[in-house]
Amino acid sequence: MSSGNNSSNPPHGKEKEKRSFNDIMSYWAVKDDKLPATKSTSNSNLLDLKQQQQQPTVNSNNSNNGDNSESTSSTPTPTLLSTNNNSNSHVKVDENQNEISIKSLDEKFEISQTVEIINETDSSNNSNGKNTKTTVLEDNIVLSVSVNSSTAYMTRVEQEEQKEEQNINENTVLQTQPIRSPASCYSIGELRASDNGGYDNQPERPILNQSNNSGYDNQETGSSITTQNIVVGDSSLSSSSYGLQTFSASGNSAYSTSAYSTDSYSISSLGSNITSYSTYQAALNNRNNNINSNNNSINYNPTTTGGKSSYSIGYSNSSYGVVSSYSSADNQNYTSYLSSVDVEETKKPKKTKPADLDDEFFKGTLSNIYKLGCLPELQDDSFNNKSLENNWNEIFQNTLDLPDSEEKFRKLSNIANDFVYCADTFGKIIISELHLPAESKTIKPLALGGVAGGLKFKCQDIIFKFVVDTELIPGIWMYGESKRSDEKAQKSAGHEIKGLNHFMELSNGTIRFPLMATIDYRGYRILAISSLPISKQTIVYGSCDGGQTVHDSDTLINNEMERMAKLLNLRGHVVGLNKKTIFGPGDIEVHKGFDGRYYMVDFARIFPPEYPCTLKKYKQIGREIFYSMCRPELVLRSKVPLSSDGFSGWQTGDNITELNDDIIKVSELLHKEIIPQCISTLESSVMEPAEEQVPADHSSFTSNSSSTSTVHSSNDGSNSSLLDDDQQYLLTLKDAGYSKGSAERDYTQKAQEIIKLLNFIHSKGINIRYLGLICQNITNRFIRNLFFTEVVARVWKKIIRARIREMMDLTKRPSEGPYKQIISDIFELILSTNKSKNREFWTSTSPGNFKYIALKVFPKCLSQSDKSQNLDLRSVIDCKLLVYRLIQMLNIRVNANAFSQFLSNPKYIISDKDIEEVGSVVKYPNIIDFAAGSVLIYESQRIANNSDTPPVEIMRWIDNSQIKLQNALRSMPLSFKVLLKLSLTYLLRANISTDFRESIERLKNAIVLIKQASFAQKNQPKLLALHSMIQLKLATLYLFYSRDLNRYEREIHQAKEKLYSAITQDYWSVEEFLDQSLPMHLTNLDAVGCPIGFTIDFNEKRKINEMISLGLMRIEVAKDQSDQSVKLLNFIDYVFKKIYHVREFSVPMALSRIIATDQVEQIVSLLTQSTFLHLSKVTISSRLGLNIISMKNLKQLRFSGVFFSSKNPAGAEITNYNQFLTRLLSSNPQLELLYLESKSIEDESFEGTHQYFANLKSLSLVSTYITTKTAVALAPYLTNITALSFSGSSDIGDDGLIACLQSIKSLKHLSMCMLNKLTDKSGLVLAQNAADLEDLYLIRSRYRPETIAEIVKNAPKLSILDVSSSSANQLMIEGLTHHGAKNLTRLNLSYLDPIDTEDFIEVLANLGPNLKFLHLPRAHVSTQAMWNLIRKLNDLEDLKFPDRFHLPTFLDHFNDPNFKEDHEEPLYNLKTLDLTMSIISISSLKKILDFTPLLESLCLSAAQFVDDNSYCYDATDETLIELGPLIYNLRELNLSNHPLEKRQIVCLLSRCPMLRTLHLWGCKKISAQDIYDLGVMHPHISID
Repeated sequence: MSSGNNSSNPPHGKEKEKRSFNDIMSYWAVKDDKLPATKSTSNSNLLDLKQQQQQPTVNSNNSNNGDNSESTSSTPTPTLLSTNNNSNSHVKVDENQNEISIKSLDEKFEISQTVEIINETDSSNNSNGKNTKTTVLEDNIVLSVSVNSSTAYMTRVEQEEQKEEQNINENTVLQTQPIRSPASCYSIGELRASDNGGYDNQPERPILNQSNNSGYDNQETGSSITTQNIVVGDSSLSSSSYGLQTFSASGNSAYSTSAYSTDSYSISSLGSNITSYSTYQAALNNRNNNINSNNNSINYNPTTTGGKSSYSIGYSNSSYGVVSSYSSADNQNYTSYLSSVDVEETKKPKKTKPADLDDEFFKGTLSNIYKLGCLPELQDDSFNNKSLENNWNEIFQNTLDLPDSEEKFRKLSNIANDFVYCADTFGKIIISELHLPAESKTIKPLALGGVAGGLKFKCQDIIFKFVVDTELIPGIWMYGESKRSDEKAQKSAGHEIKGLNHFMELSNGTIRFPLMATIDYRGYRILAISSLPISKQTIVYGSCDGGQTVHDSDTLINNEMERMAKLLNLRGHVVGLNKKTIFGPGDIEVHKGFDGRYYMVDFARIFPPEYPCTLKKYKQIGREIFYSMCRPELVLRSKVPLSSDGFSGWQTGDNITELNDDIIKVSELLHKEIIPQCISTLESSVMEPAEEQVPADHSSFTSNSSSTSTVHSSNDGSNSSLLDDDQQYLLTLKDAGYSKGSAERDYTQKAQEIIKLLNFIHSKGINIRYLGLICQNITNRFIRNLFFTEVVARVWKKIIRARIREMMDLTKRPSEGPYKQIISDIFELILSTNKSKNREFWTSTSPGNFKYIALKVFPKCLSQSDKSQNLDLRSVIDCKLLVYRLIQMLNIRVNANAFSQFLSNPKYIISDKDIEEVGSVVKYPNIIDFAAGSVLIYESQRIANNSDTPPVEIMRWIDNSQIKLQNALRSMPLSFKVLLKLSLTYLLRANISTDFRESIERLKNAIVLIKQASFAQKNQPKLLALHSMIQLKLATLYLFYSRDLNRYEREIHQAKEKLYSAITQDYWSVEEFLDQSLPMHLTNLDAVGCPIGFTIDFNEKRKINEMISLGLMRIEVAKDQSDQSVKLLNFIDYVFKKIYHVREFSVPMALSRIIATDQVEQIVSLLTQSTFLHLSKVTISSRLGLNIISMKNLKQLRFSGVFFSSKNPAGAEITNYNQFLTRLLSSNPQLELLYLESKSIEDESFEGTHQYFANLKSLSLVSTYITTKTAVALAPYLTNITALSFSGSSDIGDDGLIACLQSIKSLKHLSMCMLNKLTDKSGLVLAQNAADLEDLYLIRSRYRPETIAEIVKNAPKLSILDVSSSSANQLMIEGLTHHGAKNLTRLNLSYLDPIDTEDFIEVLANLGPNLKFLHLPRAHVSTQAMWNLIRKLNDLEDLKFPDRFHLPTFLDHFNDPNFKEDHEEPLYNLKTLDLTMSIISISSLKKILDFTPLLESLCLSAAQFVDDNSYCYDATDETLIELGPLIYNLRELNLSNHPLEKRQIVCLLSRCPMLRTLHLWGCKKISAQDIYDLGVMHPHISID
C-alpha cells in the first residue's frame, strides 16, 4: 500500500521512492531478542527477521525527526522574465522604495500605493540573466483582497467604472497592509486567473533552494506567502518580507516561494553567511527592519476552478475579529460578497473620497478620553521590542529569563495564549482545507523531510505538522505496521507535549524549549511548534539523520542531559552507528541555536515503551513501541533507570537484553502490584452519601472550562497503608448521584469525580488504556459506574472522530452542518428512550456492534455478565453523564437553554439545532495554565489583604486560579511547581472560608496534593515550607475552633518537623508563605487607636491565633537543647521579629487552662519589634508587663479589659497599673498612643506618673474609675495631645476637663461620651478651644442645646460630629450653618428629641453636599421632605431614617416623575442603612436593596413588618425565608428586638456567606448559651 493523494486519505507530500527496509528502518525497526520471529507482512519484498536486525547503513536523506526535519533536493534554475516591449503601458520602478507607480498611456486609469500592475512579459526577452521571480499574465486579473481594519468599501458606481476599465489590457494586483492579531500580521488567501479565463490549478512546486533536515529551518517550497519580484528591462524589484507570490503561466514556468521566510530564524531566511551569533544577530536586525519598513501583505482566498466557488476566512485587527467571505468566479468575471465592510477599496487618485468624518471624530474623541484619564491609552504590552513581534521564540525565551514575579507570569500567559490562539486558528484552516489542491490552499504545505510525518506548513512563525501515519516503504507504516493508522500516529504526537512538559519542569535554563500545541479538529490532529533558530548543522546532542551520526560534542549539554535524565529515572545507553551514549531517545535533538541558546526538539519518545506482551504472552512486539509508552510516574517507580529506546533498533550497545529486561520488570510491576493496589485504594475511598461536600462553582459545561476536582480526604486516616507510608489522608469520592441540588450540579459533580479518578490513576503511573482492566475488577457500584461510563465515552470519542474524519474525506468541505448531524445522531443513539430500538447494537458482541468495539479499544473492559446478549449496556451506565463527558472531551458547544433542559428532562435529546459548534480541542504545555494560574494567585493574595474586598470576590479569583492549575496538573500529575501553587490556592481558600470545618477540609486537600509529589520532590524546601504552614494552620483550627487537643498536638508536631527540614535546606523558603499565616500587614486605626469599623475580621483574628500557635510551638521546641532545636528557635524568633502589628491578642476562656499565663508571657516577649500591640481580656503578670515595657519600637499600646495578676511571686517588679505605667512611659519615650479600657484603673494608677505623659499624642482613658483629680494632675503634661478621650469615665467633672482643654495646644479629636458630671461650664470652655476640632463625640452629653450649638458654631473644621442621645436641637443645626460645615462628612443625630421638621430638613438640606454619614433624629418627617433631603446627598454611604419612618411610602417617590428625575440615583453609594423602629414591608425592603447595590450593613432593630395592605405582623419563618435572598451580600445585620429563635438564626446564617457581624440584642427567645453556641458554629461571625 503506497502513500498518495486521494480522496479518502490526506496528502502526504511527494510520493516516496521505493527504498529498501535497510535504508529506512534501521533504527525504526522493532527489536526483541527474546522472540524468535517478528510479525510478517504481506509484502514479498520485506526483509526477514535477520535482515531487520542487522546494523544497516542509513541514508543521509532520511531523518528520524519527523516533526522538524526536511529532505534535500536540487534547486532548478528559474527562468528569468522581462517586460514585453509591445505593452500598452510601462512600469516605472523606484528601487529605493517598495512602491510601483504605474502610468497608463490612456491616463484615465492610474493606480498608486497599494495597486500594482504587472505587464505582459515574455521569457524570451530575458537578456540580463538575473535570477528574478516574476509572474506572466495575459489579459487576466490577479486579485488579492486583504481584510483590514481601516475600513474601505467599493461602491456600486465604482464597480461599474471598474468593469469599463477592464478593457484596458493591464494586469492588476491589489495589496494591502498586513494586520497583526494577536502577535503579528495574518494574511489569508489569494486568487489567480489563468489564460483560459478560469482558475489555474498549479502542479506541485519544485524546491528552489537546498534545504536541511531541521523542521525549524526556512523552506521556500509551497509556502503561503512569498517574495515578489518584478523585472522591467534590466531592473528588478524584490519586495521584502510579505510580498505577493508570483509564478509564470507560460510553458517554462518558474516559481519563487518562501514559507513565511522573514519570520524564520534559519540560514535560508537570514542569508547564507550565518556562521556565528554576531552574524545571526546582524541578519536578524536587518530582517526586522525590513519587516517594520514594509507592510505589504496579501489576504488568503482559497480558490477553485472556473465557475466554482470557494470559502475563505479572513482576520482583521479588531480584537481577533473573524471576517468570512464567499467568492465565486465565472470566466473573467470576479465578484466578492463580504460579510464585513473591512475590505480595502480600490481608489483612483483623481476620484479620492474625502476623509471619513466619523473616523476623524472618533479619533479626536478617543484622544480626549485618554487625556482625561478615564480610560487607559491602548498599547500592546506583549512586544516591548517591536523588532520581535513576529518571533514567538524570542519573546517566549526573553520572558522565561525574567525572575519569577507577577509580571513574568502575566507576560508568559499572554504570549502563550496568543500562540495557542494563532495555532488553533491556523490549524483549523489547514485541516478545513485538507482536500484542496496544494496551490489552492490558504496556507501552503512545505516540503520538509522526516520519516514520521505528514504534510507540514508554516505560517506566522509557526510550523504545523499534519499528524498522520507515514508509509516507510510499500506495505510498512510507521505506526500502523501493515496498514495506515492515523489514530496511532496521533497518540505518538500526544507524547510530544508530555515529554516537553517534563523536561521544562526540570530545566535550569541551560536548555530551552519551543512553544507547542496540538489541535484536534474534524477528526484530524495538527502539531504546532514555534520556529527555532536552528538548522541541521547546529545539532550538538542526539541524532537528526536516523542514527547515522549521533552527536555529543558539547560537554555542558552532556552533563545537563544526564542530570535531567537521572531525575526522570532514564538510563544512558549506546545508540547509533558511531555508538554514542545518550540519555533519552536516540532521536532527541539538542541544538545550539544561532542566538547562542541551546534548544531541545523531538520529545515523543522521551519515556520508554511499555512491554506489550505482559498481558498477551504470545504476542509479538510490533510498532506499538513507538506510541504505547510508560507513564513518567511509572518510570519513577522503577528500581533502576530505564532506556527510552527499549525494544527498538536504536539501541546498539552490548547490553540490549539488560535494557529490555528492565522495562519488562517495570511493566510486570504495573500489572501485578500497582494496578491491584490502586483498585484496592479506590474500593475504600467512597464517601458516605450522607456527608456533604463543599460546593464548587461550575457554571460552564464545555471542555474549555472543565476543571479537575480536588482530592478530598477522610477524617479518620484509615487504610493509610494503601498509599504512601506517611500519607494520613485518603483519596475520597463523593457519591454525587445521591447529592441534593440541581441536576446540573449533580452531573458536574459526577464529571469532576471521573476526572479525579483519572488523575489518581495517572499519578500512580497507570495509562488510560488500562481503564477497562480496572473497571472490570472494581466491585464498588458507584466507582464502577463512573469508570465504565468513562470507558464508553472514550470509545464513542474514537467512533465520533473516525466518523467526522470520514465525513470530511467524503464531503471535502469545512461546513459545520454535517458534523453537527453526526453528533446529533450519536446522541439519539445513546439517549433514545425506546430501548428496543438499536438493541442489538448495545447487546451483541459481534463485529460492528458496540461491545465488540469496546473490547478492541479497552481489552478486558467487559465482564462475563457484561458480555451477555441479554445485557443492554445503557442499563449499567449513566447515559446523560456519558453525553456530558462527550461534550467536555470534544469541546461541543451546546445552547445553554437546551443544555439545561437536557440535564433536567429525562426525555430530552440534544439535536443538531441545539449544537452551536463542534469546536477544536487544543492541548498545550502545562506552563500556559501554570502561568495563568500563578497570575491569579498573585491577584488573589493582593486583594485578600484588602479588608474592603468581599470574600466572594476573593473566592472567585482563587477558584479561577484552581481551575487553571488543576488543568495544568492533569497533564503532569507530579509536577512540583504545579503542586506547590495548587496547594497554595487551598491555603488561600481556607483563609477566607466562612466555616472552619470547610477550612480544615481545604487544608487536608492541600496536604494530599503535597504528598502526591514524587519522593525526590517531597524534600524540596518550598514544598516542605508550605506543608509546615498548612499544618500550623490546621493545628490552629483544631485548637481554637474545634477544641480538639489531640489533633492539635499531632499537627503542631508535624508542622515542627516539616519546618525544620525546610529551613535546613533553605533558610528563606518559608518567607513567601508567612503573609498567609501571620499578621504582617498594618490595620487602619482612627485617631484614638480604635480600628476602623470597631470590629476585627475573622481572617485577621485567625492570623493572631496562628501566631499564638507558632509561639506555643516555640515553647515546646525550647524544651529540647539539641542543635536542631536551636536552629528552629532562631528561625521562629526571626519570624516574630517581622510581626509589627498585633491587634486584639486574646485567649478564649475555654483555652485558659491550655494556654497558661506564662505561655502568653513568652509569646508576647517574642514581639520585640512590634510597633502596635493590642491586648484584650488578658491577665498581665509581672514578667508580661516587663516584656511589653522592653519593646523599644512600640508606638501604640491598647489595653481592653486587661487586669494585673494578683498571683505574682514575691518581689515582682510589676504588680499593678501604677508600676506598669511608670516603667512604660519613662523608658519608652517613642510611645505616641495609649488606650486604656479597664475598670481596675483608678486615681492611684496614675500617682507619680503624670510627668511621663508629656510625649503622648493620643490618650484614651475609657470606662475607668478615675476622677477629676487625675485629669487635673495630667493636664499640665498633655500639651502635645491632639486626640483625647474620657468616654465612660463618668467620675470626671468640669474642672478636670477644663484643665485639660486649657493645657492642650491644638485639640483635633475629642470624645466626651457618657460623662454625667459635665455641665455647661466645661462646655463653654470647650467652645472657646474648638477652633481646631475635627472629630467631636458628645454621645449622651448633659450639655444644654445652646451650649452644644455654641461648640459647633466655633468648630469650622468639624468633619465628624456625633451628638446622639443628647439635648441638641435646631440650634445646633443653625450653628453648623454659621460656617457652612464645609468639611462635615459624618453627622449623627440619633435618638434626639423631635425637632421642628420643616426648618430642620430645610437647613440640613442646605449644608454642604459632602455628607457621607447621616443618622436622623426622632422627627416626624414627611416622605416628601425626606426625599428632598436625600436627593441632595449623592455621596451618602451611611443613613439612618427617623423612628417610625414609613419606608413603603417613601419608595413610591422613586417611581414618581414629579419627585425623581430619570438620571437621579441618590442612594446608589449607600453602604449602611439603619431602619431601627421603621415601618417596612418585604416588598419595600426588596426595592430599597435594589436601589442600593453597594449595601453591606442593614439594621432592622425593632422594625415593624407590614404587608402590602399595611397590616402589622411579627417576623416569622416565612419572613426570614423571604428575607434570606435579600441579605445574601450583607456583611453586617442587626435583628435585635425581634421574637426570633436559635433555629431560625441557624437557617438564616446558612444563606449569608458574606456575613461577618450579627446583632441579636433584646431577642428574648435567644439565651446567652445560644449566642455562645452560634459563635462556636460560626467563628467567622461576630454574634452578640
